[in-house]
Amino acid sequence: MPGGNIGKTTFSSQPFIPGTMIKMPEGATVNQVVDNFDANKLGIKLPSHVKQEDFTSVLKGKMKLDTVTQEYIKGMNPGKFGPMSDPFALSRQAGLQMDSMGNFLVKASEGAPGNPFIVKAKALEAEGKYKEAAEVFSDPKAPFANYPDALVWAYQAQLKSKAGEKQKAVEDIEKTLAIAPNNESLYSKAGEIFKEAGITGPKVFVNGVKPDFDVKPFIQEGRTLVPFRALCETLGAQVGWNAETQTITVLKGSKVIEMTIGNNTALVDGKQTTLDVPPSIVDGRTVVPLRFVGESLDTKVSYDDNTEIIKVLPK
Repeated sequence: MPGGNIGKTTFSSQPFIPGTMIKMPEGATVNQVVDNFDANKLGIKLPSHVKQEDFTSVLKGKMKLDTVTQEYIKGMNPGKFGPMSDPFALSRQAGLQMDSMGNFLVKASEGAPGNPFIVKAKALEAEGKYKEAAEVFSDPKAPFANYPDALVWAYQAQLKSKAGEKQKAVEDIEKTLAIAPNNESLYSKAGEIFKEAGITGPKVFVNGVKPDFDVKPFIQEGRTLVPFRALCETLGAQVGWNAETQTITVLKGSKVIEMTIGNNTALVDGKQTTLDVPPSIVDGRTVVPLRFVGESLDTKVSYDDNTEIIKVLPK
């Protein structure tokens, strides 16, 4: 449904290029963005062998990239084009593993691409040279410098955290979750890194991507509330707001959810349901119960007490 007024409800315009998590420039239409595609302005990284005009054809559905190139682009742009199909290809080949306790191990794989770099990083780590160990993966001769791998990024994040580079560690582990959102061990590792960085409270990831919340998620009466627009748009839904009735409308495909500020009764496809916690307005932003919205839009929502991470994944 296009942006505009339906009754007295104002609906948002398309926030992302369809099928991606690439933000649309304010006031632009999808056709305008695609016809005048500029990777740099949109914050998109493309491999050197992919021309802008070719990628424009891809966005228009006139051309399809080979599987390896698709994977490469997903890794170069974590979360913007969805998860990678095999985010562990290089680490598996090089012998890098993570055990159930979150320890990184190197399996004997002499001669395998990348293995000497893993061995060198482990040796430097053992000497307490964490920063130098992390830098090994940026060596131009290392395959990891040119192709993304989730386990390598997670290991780098751990090394950077130990080196005191907490923010860089957080950035690396968030990239990791974006390309490999279904790996439980990576969320545990992320929890460790967030804790070491002093990041507390609920942390939400939608298919591995952290929504751009302008109000921090919080827990009220045992339920996590989050800004509704950022959540719903990250879930691929369109949002509407009626200022007179203070009613929120969420549209995704044929699904319609309606909630009213301060009201525990919501409608899902016209059927009433009772909310444990109603929507409210906090710091000028409308917040809604995360689990209710996520599950109403056919996703699986789970919370880990130890890491305070909330995963919202496709069913």
